[in-house]
Amino acid sequence: VHFSVLDLGPGVTQARRKMTRELAVQFPHEMCILHRSIILLFGMPTCALVSHNAYLLPHLWQAGHVVLFLWCLLRVSLCVVRPYLWWHVLRIYREARLQPTPALVAQAFISAQVRSPAIRWNARLGMAYIFWLGVTSSTLFAKGALFDGRDEVQEELWTHCKLNFWSLLVQKLLSILIFFVLISSDKVTRSMHRHTLEAYSSVTTLTDADVAAAGTARVGDGGGASGSAAPGAGRVLCMSECIICVREFAAGDEVRWLQCPHAFHVECIDEWVLKHKNRCPLCQQHIGPPEPTVEELLNGPEDAVAGGDADANAAAGPGEPQHAHAD
Repeated sequence: VHFSVLDLGPGVTQARRKMTRELAVQFPHEMCILHRSIILLFGMPTCALVSHNAYLLPHLWQAGHVVLFLWCLLRVSLCVVRPYLWWHVLRIYREARLQPTPALVAQAFISAQVRSPAIRWNARLGMAYIFWLGVTSSTLFAKGALFDGRDEVQEELWTHCKLNFWSLLVQKLLSILIFFVLISSDKVTRSMHRHTLEAYSSVTTLTDADVAAAGTARVGDGGGASGSAAPGAGRVLCMSECIICVREFAAGDEVRWLQCPHAFHVECIDEWVLKHKNRCPLCQQHIGPPEPTVEELLNGPEDAVAGGDADANAAAGPGEPQHAHAD
Protein backbone atom coordinates (compact mmCIF):
# COMPACT_ATOMS: atom_id res chain seq x y z
CA VAL A 1 0.00 0.00 0.00
CA HIS A 2 2.83 2.37 0.88
CA PHE A 3 4.53 2.42 -2.52
CA SER A 4 1.49 2.60 -4.75
CA VAL A 5 3.43 3.60 -7.85
CA LEU A 6 6.59 1.58 -8.41
CA ASP A 7 8.92 1.09 -11.35
CA LEU A 8 10.55 -2.19 -10.36
CA GLY A 9 10.02 -4.08 -13.59
CA PRO A 10 6.94 -5.06 -15.63
CA GLY A 11 5.81 -8.01 -13.50
CA VAL A 12 6.12 -6.33 -10.11
CA THR A 13 4.72 -3.04 -11.43
CA GLN A 14 1.60 -4.69 -12.86
CA ALA A 15 0.99 -6.67 -9.66
CA ARG A 16 1.32 -3.53 -7.53
CA ARG A 17 -0.97 -1.54 -9.76
CA LYS A 18 -3.57 -4.28 -9.76
CA MET A 19 -3.43 -4.50 -5.95
CA THR A 20 -3.73 -0.72 -5.67
CA ARG A 21 -6.74 -0.67 -7.97
CA GLU A 22 -8.49 -3.43 -6.04
CA LEU A 23 -7.91 -1.67 -2.71
CA ALA A 24 -9.01 1.68 -4.16
CA VAL A 25 -12.23 0.22 -5.54
CA GLN A 26 -13.08 -1.60 -2.30
CA PHE A 27 -11.82 1.06 0.14
CA PRO A 28 -11.57 4.38 -1.76
CA HIS A 29 -11.92 6.74 1.21
CA GLU A 30 -9.69 4.61 3.43
CA MET A 31 -6.91 4.58 0.82
CA CYS A 32 -6.97 8.37 0.53
CA ILE A 33 -6.89 8.76 4.32
CA LEU A 34 -4.10 6.20 4.66
CA HIS A 35 -1.83 7.89 2.12
CA ARG A 36 -2.38 11.27 3.77
CA SER A 37 -1.77 9.79 7.23
CA ILE A 38 1.58 8.33 6.14
CA ILE A 39 2.82 11.79 5.18
CA LEU A 40 1.41 13.56 8.22
CA LEU A 41 2.78 10.96 10.65
CA PHE A 42 6.20 10.30 9.09
CA GLY A 43 7.03 13.56 7.33
CA MET A 44 8.66 15.13 10.38
CA PRO A 45 10.62 11.98 11.43
CA THR A 46 11.87 11.68 7.84
CA CYS A 47 13.01 15.30 7.87
CA ALA A 48 14.76 14.69 11.21
CA LEU A 49 16.65 11.70 9.74
CA VAL A 50 17.67 13.72 6.69
CA SER A 51 18.84 16.54 8.98
CA HIS A 52 20.95 14.05 10.93
CA ASN A 53 22.44 12.85 7.64
CA ALA A 54 23.25 16.45 6.75
CA TYR A 55 24.86 16.90 10.19
CA LEU A 56 27.23 13.99 9.39
CA LEU A 57 28.40 15.53 6.09
CA PRO A 58 31.16 17.81 7.49
CA HIS A 59 32.38 14.99 9.77
CA LEU A 60 32.66 12.63 6.78
CA TRP A 61 34.56 15.27 4.83
CA GLN A 62 36.95 16.02 7.69
CA ALA A 63 37.60 12.28 8.18
CA GLY A 64 38.53 11.97 4.50
CA HIS A 65 35.61 9.74 3.49
CA VAL A 66 35.04 11.54 0.20
CA VAL A 67 32.95 8.81 -1.44
CA LEU A 68 30.66 8.48 1.58
CA PHE A 69 30.45 12.29 1.76
CA LEU A 70 29.29 12.54 -1.86
CA TRP A 71 26.95 9.57 -1.45
CA CYS A 72 25.27 11.14 1.61
CA LEU A 73 25.22 14.56 -0.06
CA LEU A 74 23.27 12.99 -2.92
CA ARG A 75 20.70 11.58 -0.49
CA VAL A 76 20.28 14.94 1.29
CA SER A 77 20.00 16.80 -2.03
CA LEU A 78 17.28 14.49 -3.33
CA CYS A 79 15.28 14.87 -0.11
CA VAL A 80 15.20 18.67 -0.26
CA VAL A 81 12.32 18.63 -2.74
CA ARG A 82 10.23 16.04 -0.90
CA PRO A 83 8.31 18.39 1.46
CA TYR A 84 7.16 20.28 -1.63
CA LEU A 85 5.99 16.98 -3.20
CA TRP A 86 4.29 15.93 0.04
CA TRP A 87 2.29 19.16 0.07
CA HIS A 88 1.03 18.45 -3.45
CA VAL A 89 0.30 14.80 -2.66
CA LEU A 90 -1.70 15.77 0.45
CA ARG A 91 -3.77 18.15 -1.66
CA ILE A 92 -4.35 15.54 -4.38
CA TYR A 93 -5.68 12.91 -1.96
CA ARG A 94 -7.78 15.46 -0.11
CA GLU A 95 -9.41 16.50 -3.38
CA ALA A 96 -9.95 12.85 -4.31
CA ARG A 97 -11.90 12.32 -1.08
CA LEU A 98 -14.18 15.22 -1.98
CA GLN A 99 -15.58 13.43 -5.03
CA PRO A 100 -19.37 13.00 -4.77
CA THR A 101 -19.54 9.18 -4.87
CA PRO A 102 -17.25 6.28 -3.81
CA ALA A 103 -16.67 5.19 -7.42
CA LEU A 104 -15.57 8.70 -8.35
CA VAL A 105 -13.26 8.76 -5.28
CA ALA A 106 -11.71 5.50 -6.51
CA GLN A 107 -11.44 6.89 -10.04
CA ALA A 108 -9.72 10.07 -8.80
CA PHE A 109 -7.33 7.99 -6.65
CA ILE A 110 -6.39 5.68 -9.54
CA SER A 111 -6.09 8.65 -11.89
CA ALA A 112 -3.71 10.38 -9.47
CA GLN A 113 -1.56 7.24 -9.29
CA VAL A 114 -1.30 7.23 -13.08
CA ARG A 115 -1.12 10.91 -13.93
CA SER A 116 0.16 12.95 -10.98
CA PRO A 117 3.85 13.92 -11.41
CA ALA A 118 4.06 14.69 -7.68
CA ILE A 119 2.95 11.17 -6.68
CA ARG A 120 5.16 9.46 -9.25
CA TRP A 121 8.27 11.49 -8.40
CA ASN A 122 7.65 11.04 -4.69
CA ALA A 123 7.48 7.27 -5.19
CA ARG A 124 10.66 7.30 -7.28
CA LEU A 125 12.48 9.33 -4.64
CA GLY A 126 11.23 6.85 -2.05
CA MET A 127 12.75 4.00 -4.06
CA ALA A 128 15.97 5.97 -4.49
CA TYR A 129 16.09 6.32 -0.70
CA ILE A 130 15.63 2.54 -0.27
CA PHE A 131 18.46 1.96 -2.75
CA TRP A 132 20.70 4.48 -0.93
CA LEU A 133 19.97 2.87 2.43
CA GLY A 134 20.67 -0.63 1.11
CA VAL A 135 23.99 0.31 -0.50
CA THR A 136 25.16 2.38 2.49
CA SER A 137 24.22 -0.26 5.04
CA SER A 138 25.81 -3.08 3.03
CA THR A 139 29.03 -1.08 2.64
CA LEU A 140 29.29 -0.19 6.31
CA PHE A 141 28.37 -3.72 7.42
CA ALA A 142 31.07 -5.19 5.19
CA LYS A 143 33.53 -2.59 6.46
CA GLY A 144 32.93 -3.63 10.05
CA ALA A 145 32.56 -7.38 9.58
CA LEU A 146 35.03 -8.23 6.81
CA PHE A 147 37.67 -5.54 6.75
CA ASP A 148 39.50 -3.35 9.25
CA GLY A 149 36.42 -2.10 11.09
CA ARG A 150 34.58 1.22 11.09
CA ASP A 151 36.04 4.43 12.47
CA GLU A 152 34.10 6.80 14.70
CA VAL A 153 32.40 8.72 11.88
CA GLN A 154 31.49 5.55 9.99
CA GLU A 155 30.10 4.09 13.20
CA GLU A 156 27.85 7.12 13.56
CA LEU A 157 26.67 6.72 9.96
CA TRP A 158 26.03 3.00 10.69
CA THR A 159 23.84 4.05 13.63
CA HIS A 160 22.07 6.47 11.30
CA CYS A 161 21.32 3.60 8.87
CA LYS A 162 19.90 1.46 11.68
CA LEU A 163 17.64 4.34 12.72
CA ASN A 164 16.39 4.53 9.14
CA PHE A 165 15.68 0.80 9.06
CA TRP A 166 13.71 1.03 12.31
CA SER A 167 11.82 4.03 10.95
CA LEU A 168 10.84 2.07 7.82
CA LEU A 169 9.76 -0.94 9.86
CA VAL A 170 7.61 1.16 12.19
CA GLN A 171 6.14 2.98 9.21
CA LYS A 172 5.13 -0.23 7.46
CA LEU A 173 3.62 -1.76 10.60
CA LEU A 174 1.79 1.44 11.52
CA SER A 175 0.47 1.78 7.95
CA ILE A 176 -1.01 -1.71 8.16
CA LEU A 177 -2.52 -0.92 11.58
CA ILE A 178 -4.01 2.36 10.36
CA PHE A 179 -5.50 0.62 7.33
CA PHE A 180 -7.22 -2.07 9.42
CA VAL A 181 -8.47 0.55 11.88
CA LEU A 182 -9.91 2.57 9.01
CA ILE A 183 -11.73 -0.32 7.35
CA SER A 184 -13.13 -1.38 10.75
CA SER A 185 -14.27 2.09 11.78
CA ASP A 186 -17.86 3.24 11.43
CA LYS A 187 -16.75 6.90 11.52
CA VAL A 188 -15.33 6.92 7.98
CA THR A 189 -17.67 8.30 5.33
CA ARG A 190 -17.92 5.59 2.69
CA SER A 191 -20.76 6.68 0.48
CA MET A 192 -21.88 9.79 -1.35
CA HIS A 193 -22.02 13.27 0.12
CA ARG A 194 -25.32 14.75 1.30
CA HIS A 195 -25.22 17.68 -1.12
CA THR A 196 -24.92 15.20 -4.00
CA LEU A 197 -27.95 13.27 -2.74
CA GLU A 198 -29.91 16.50 -2.52
CA ALA A 199 -28.91 17.43 -6.07
CA TYR A 200 -30.05 14.07 -7.52
CA SER A 201 -33.31 13.64 -5.60
CA SER A 202 -36.21 15.63 -4.24
CA VAL A 203 -38.22 15.60 -1.01
CA THR A 204 -42.00 15.95 -0.88
CA THR A 205 -44.69 15.55 1.75
CA LEU A 206 -47.28 12.91 0.93
CA THR A 207 -50.92 13.87 0.63
CA ASP A 208 -54.02 11.71 1.06
CA ALA A 209 -54.19 11.45 -2.72
CA ASP A 210 -50.60 10.19 -2.93
CA VAL A 211 -51.30 7.50 -0.33
CA ALA A 212 -54.53 6.48 -2.03
CA ALA A 213 -52.69 6.06 -5.36
CA ALA A 214 -49.83 4.09 -3.83
CA GLY A 215 -49.27 0.68 -5.40
CA THR A 216 -50.85 1.54 -8.74
CA ALA A 217 -47.47 2.06 -10.43
CA ARG A 218 -45.19 -0.71 -11.55
CA VAL A 219 -42.01 -1.38 -9.55
CA GLY A 220 -39.90 -0.93 -12.66
CA ASP A 221 -41.15 2.52 -13.63
CA GLY A 222 -42.22 4.14 -10.34
CA GLY A 223 -45.28 5.68 -11.96
CA GLY A 224 -44.36 5.93 -15.59
CA ALA A 225 -42.88 9.40 -15.34
CA SER A 226 -40.18 10.32 -17.77
CA GLY A 227 -36.68 9.52 -16.59
CA SER A 228 -35.64 13.06 -17.50
CA ALA A 229 -38.23 14.62 -15.22
CA ALA A 230 -37.32 16.04 -11.86
CA PRO A 231 -37.43 13.38 -9.14
CA GLY A 232 -40.94 13.17 -7.71
CA ALA A 233 -42.58 15.24 -10.47
CA GLY A 234 -45.94 13.64 -11.35
CA ARG A 235 -44.91 10.26 -9.99
CA VAL A 236 -46.91 7.68 -8.11
CA LEU A 237 -45.70 5.48 -5.25
CA CYS A 238 -45.10 2.02 -6.66
CA MET A 239 -45.61 0.43 -3.24
CA SER A 240 -47.79 1.25 -0.28
CA GLU A 241 -44.90 0.82 2.15
CA CYS A 242 -41.27 1.86 2.45
CA ILE A 243 -39.24 -1.26 1.73
CA ILE A 244 -36.43 -0.14 4.03
CA CYS A 245 -38.40 0.20 7.27
CA VAL A 246 -41.46 -1.78 6.04
CA ARG A 247 -43.85 0.89 7.36
CA GLU A 248 -46.94 1.95 5.46
CA PHE A 249 -46.77 5.37 3.83
CA ALA A 250 -49.14 7.87 5.44
CA ALA A 251 -50.28 11.36 4.64
CA GLY A 252 -47.79 13.87 6.05
CA ASP A 253 -44.78 11.56 5.64
CA GLU A 254 -41.73 13.15 4.06
CA VAL A 255 -40.41 10.97 1.25
CA ARG A 256 -37.38 11.30 -0.98
CA TRP A 257 -37.86 10.63 -4.67
CA LEU A 258 -34.91 9.21 -6.58
CA GLN A 259 -34.38 9.52 -10.31
CA CYS A 260 -35.27 5.86 -10.94
CA PRO A 261 -38.03 6.99 -9.80
CA HIS A 262 -38.75 5.34 -6.44
CA ALA A 263 -39.58 6.94 -3.12
CA PHE A 264 -38.71 6.10 0.49
CA HIS A 265 -38.99 7.76 3.86
CA VAL A 266 -36.37 10.51 4.01
CA GLU A 267 -34.72 9.17 7.17
CA CYS A 268 -34.61 5.63 5.74
CA ILE A 269 -33.14 6.37 2.31
CA ASP A 270 -30.73 8.99 3.66
CA GLU A 271 -29.16 6.49 6.04
CA TRP A 272 -29.01 3.87 3.30
CA VAL A 273 -27.39 6.17 0.73
CA LEU A 274 -25.10 8.18 3.02
CA LYS A 275 -23.84 5.22 5.08
CA HIS A 276 -24.06 2.23 2.77
CA LYS A 277 -24.26 2.56 -1.02
CA ASN A 278 -25.44 5.11 -3.56
CA ARG A 279 -27.93 2.80 -5.25
CA CYS A 280 -31.68 2.54 -5.08
CA PRO A 281 -32.49 -0.34 -2.70
CA LEU A 282 -35.42 -1.34 -4.90
CA CYS A 283 -34.03 -1.37 -8.46
CA GLN A 284 -30.30 -0.90 -7.75
CA GLN A 285 -30.08 2.06 -10.13
CA HIS A 286 -27.08 4.28 -9.55
CA ILE A 287 -27.72 7.56 -7.65
CA GLY A 288 -25.61 10.61 -8.49
CA PRO A 289 -23.46 11.81 -11.40
CA PRO A 290 -22.19 9.37 -14.04
CA GLU A 291 -19.43 7.15 -12.69
CA PRO A 292 -17.33 4.21 -13.93
CA THR A 293 -18.35 0.66 -13.14
CA VAL A 294 -16.31 -1.63 -10.91
CA GLU A 295 -15.19 -3.57 -13.99
CA GLU A 296 -13.96 -0.38 -15.68
CA LEU A 297 -12.04 0.66 -12.58
CA LEU A 298 -10.44 -2.76 -12.15
CA ASN A 299 -9.80 -3.76 -15.74
CA GLY A 300 -10.04 -0.62 -17.86
CA PRO A 301 -6.94 0.88 -19.51
CA GLU A 302 -5.18 3.32 -17.18
CA ASP A 303 -5.56 6.21 -19.60
CA ALA A 304 -9.29 5.51 -19.87
CA VAL A 305 -9.75 5.44 -16.10
CA ALA A 306 -7.71 8.62 -15.71
CA GLY A 307 -9.44 10.27 -18.63
CA GLY A 308 -12.85 9.88 -17.01
CA ASP A 309 -12.17 12.54 -14.38
CA ALA A 310 -13.02 15.48 -16.57
CA ASP A 311 -16.37 13.96 -17.59
CA ALA A 312 -17.18 13.08 -13.99
CA ASN A 313 -16.36 16.62 -12.85
CA ALA A 314 -18.53 18.10 -15.55
CA ALA A 315 -21.40 15.82 -14.57
CA ALA A 316 -21.04 16.61 -10.88
CA GLY A 317 -22.43 20.07 -11.45
CA PRO A 318 -21.09 23.55 -10.58
CA GLY A 319 -21.83 23.27 -6.88
CA GLU A 320 -19.96 20.00 -6.32
CA PRO A 321 -16.26 19.41 -5.67
CA GLN A 322 -13.88 18.95 -8.57
CA HIS A 323 -11.58 16.55 -8.52
CA ALA A 324 -1.33 13.96 -0.82
CA HIS A 325 3.99 9.87 0.80
CA ALA A 326 7.06 9.85 3.22
CA ASP A 327 10.19 7.69 3.00
